[in-house]
Amino acid sequence: MYAVNFRRKHPLNKNRPLIDFGLVGLMEPTTLVGTVFGVMLPYFPKLADSRVASDVALVHHIQNRLKRLKVGDNRRFGTFPSDDDEKTQRRGTIERRDARVLPFEFIWPLVVSWLIILIQSFLRGGHGAPSAIGVTCSSLNYWALTLLPLTILAGTSLYIGHRLRLMNRYKVLSNYPFDDGDIHWIKRRVLMFPAVCTTAGVAAGLLGIGGGMVKGPIMLETGVLPAVQSATASFMILFTASSTTLQFAINGQFPGEFQFDYMAWFAFVGFVGGFCGLKCVGYFVKKYKRESIMVYMLATTIGLSAVAMGAIGVRSTLVDIENGVHLGFLGICDSE
Repeated sequence: MYAVNFRRKHPLNKNRPLIDFGLVGLMEPTTLVGTVFGVMLPYFPKLADSRVASDVALVHHIQNRLKRLKVGDNRRFGTFPSDDDEKTQRRGTIERRDARVLPFEFIWPLVVSWLIILIQSFLRGGHGAPSAIGVTCSSLNYWALTLLPLTILAGTSLYIGHRLRLMNRYKVLSNYPFDDGDIHWIKRRVLMFPAVCTTAGVAAGLLGIGGGMVKGPIMLETGVLPAVQSATASFMILFTASSTTLQFAINGQFPGEFQFDYMAWFAFVGFVGGFCGLKCVGYFVKKYKRESIMVYMLATTIGLSAVAMGAIGVRSTLVDIENGVHLGFLGICDSE
């Protein structure tokens, strides 16, 4: 849905894009880190109820984290005396920077992080797929190729967080008029957001739920406007879903001989569903002038996903029991 949201503007400031690229740059690299472990984890727990338990535990964990994220922004940030002309010049610089449709300093870390995960998957190989450079599964080189690139992604997220803190301080010093829903970036938040997003990535790779379903409530709980949250989450899903899908395809983890037919089909269904949802929800939001409709839709989707996960998990477990399938733990390199 990025193509649809590309030219849309912020609901309270028509000079700013609807997508919060700074938020994306902070949250997405560690989400991709989580997808790597999420793709690997299905070979450990085979009991379906463990997946459901992980889903429930994930929700409770995020809720507890979000309660701690709420800080008194108005008490922490003030203004500082400065020359009026100087402040006006600063604000003009900030407004021109915020008005960019594609801020390069936030886009390139996403592209680099995505490419790192893709190259890592080719070089490392995994379950059902040989390494492109002959690395043996579960060897020292295998784990080095798994862990070392992820430190780059974590460092990228910390770098973006540092930049956001500096930019936030610069805005405060310039008496910049913050819009409702803007996040004040403090040290605690630039550390907590990436940590929680790692969990979102694990959920995306392990449970098959969209990372945006986890990160959406995070943004809403910290005061991000629903329209901004929806567009920002859609942009992040572009990277999360494509990375996870390619990892599964490279590792040969889709059923059948042809891996990419599954990718094409679900990508098409996801696009159609997302487009229809965007248009339908957007229509009702404009008609009733209530952005809370998007929040209700998100909550409903998460609830239905939890129910569906439980039903599918129980059904799969019963089928495995009937077929005598091993329900215990498997190694990463074991065949099912």
